[in-house]
Amino acid sequence: MTFKSQALGIAIMAALPSVTLAETVVSLYAGLQSLPHSKVTGTDQAATDFAFTAGWEGRPFDMPPYYGVRVTRWINESWGYSVDFTHSKAYADDETLVSSGFSVLEFTDGINVLTLNALRRFENEGRWTPYVGLGLGISVPHVEITPTTTLIRLNINMAGWPRSSSSALIMP
Repeated sequence: MTFKSQALGIAIMAALPSVTLAETVVSLYAGLQSLPHSKVTGTDQAATDFAFTAGWEGRPFDMPPYYGVRVTRWINESWGYSVDFTHSKAYADDETLVSSGFSVLEFTDGINVLTLNALRRFENEGRWTPYVGLGLGISVPHVEITPTTTLIRLNINMAGWPRSSSSALIMP
């Protein structure tokens, strides 16, 4: 998915709630991202298995940036749901590249995550309204690996079932 098509999708999603009458909120977000170490396993071109723990860098402000869009619909004062799309990316850190023998190991065209979330909003007499949420979704990463000099592009792949949790304060 190119940056232009993702931007078009965000614009369309942002326009949709304006035609509804219920309480609907569109949120756009960007910022810092953190990436925990993770296990990498696979089989190289010589049919040799490999496995190692990778350290990652996010680089959230390099193009394409880390961003997300969330459409939230509150069905009553306490309960709601949201659909959340997040585009993030990951680059193996230098130590991982040296120890693994790869010259490129990255998800730079995106680890695209789409979740459906159940939300619980709490009444509050103050200026802020707290809420919490839990959700499930799909993850579609775009993987690029260069073991020596040959770029292996593993285009769009399904990658399991992500879970999400959230908490926030809403200021009217």
